[in-house]
Amino acid sequence: MSNRNLFKLLLTLAIFSLLILGCGTDQPSTPDDYVAEYGGSSDVYAGILSMTDCIKLQEQFDLASQNNSRETPGTPAFKWTTGYMIAADNTMKEVGCYK
Repeated sequence: MSNRNLFKLLLTLAIFSLLILGCGTDQPSTPDDYVAEYGGSSDVYAGILSMTDCIKLQEQFDLASQNNSRETPGTPAFKWTTGYMIAADNTMKEVGCYK
């Protein structure tokens, strides 16, 4: 495994850890809040936040994660794909996908 891939894996694990444990801060709750925090598309966040199907939410999370793994850490695209992952995870928590 190359150093770059190892870094991405470790960064992804760190993000997941923060998602699972929570980071102690108020999470965004509206599409505009997410855009202000992470950038990206308000329409994408609105779609994610309106979902109630756990399978579709997991698919959105997985898609964002795949896109995130192709981005360079520190770039706007890396930040907004992280935001999409967090929005999907928060929504899965809210609708009870983790029972």
